[in-house]
Amino acid sequence: MDNFNLCITAVMQVFQISKPELLHGTQKKYPRKYAFGLLIYLAKEEFNYSLADVGRFLNKDRSNLSRVRNEIAGYLGGRDNKFDALIIGKYQQCRAAIHKLQQPTEITQ
Repeated sequence: MDNFNLCITAVMQVFQISKPELLHGTQKKYPRKYAFGLLIYLAKEEFNYSLADVGRFLNKDRSNLSRVRNEIAGYLGGRDNKFDALIIGKYQQCRAAIHKLQQPTEITQ
């Protein structure tokens, strides 16, 4: 689940929230709700993790994760409003952060 940890780190950076808040928080509004949703969406769409695998890793029910992923997919579908544009922007920032984290670091002496 190394790639899943990349997703976690990227989402934490973009939304500026802590790992416990992201993974175990109970806030049901912005930013935690959408950060968690993007985490699930990225794991499924970018790295092809099954929702069952993610559920086992997070100790969360797969059906709930499916609902969360589908909700984010709706926002990313772009209903042409400002909030959807915000979520699309955060998604793009998360993807860019993942790609940056995947780049090998240069060692200087």
